[in-house]
Amino acid sequence: MILERKATGVTLKINEDDDYLTVNINKNGIVDVNEMGVIFHKIDCSEDEYINRYLLCGKYQDEDGNIYTFTENCTAVWPDRTFRYSFRLCMFSDMNMITVEDGPEENYAFEHIDDKLYFYHSYADVMDFVAEDEPFLVLEKYED
Repeated sequence: MILERKATGVTLKINEDDDYLTVNINKNGIVDVNEMGVIFHKIDCSEDEYINRYLLCGKYQDEDGNIYTFTENCTAVWPDRTFRYSFRLCMFSDMNMITVEDGPEENYAFEHIDDKLYFYHSYADVMDFVAEDEPFLVLEKYED
């Protein structure tokens, strides 16, 4: 076992034969664990907020110039409405789904293709979700 102190934090390395485990703790308390090449990262927010940061968060615009915003706290601000949403991820599809949390139950499947974000009306079934064939909304990243 090796303990290294660095200006940025502490690293603990544990080696046994071909197995190894490295734990990094930085000054902000963020923990990364590298176990045999697989990195696990402790997140500092809810699962939906973490997923949101990487899949959806940001400002977008449609072809008419309307702005659509997805905030870090999983709130969508669209031209005609604002709503909170949660995620439903699917490992069998290239699409993921958001569910409206504060209104009538609505589900939207979405996917990223060629720097565009496509939204489809969808519904959940027992093990998966089903999206319509054609998107009802196509967005591009908005640059201020």
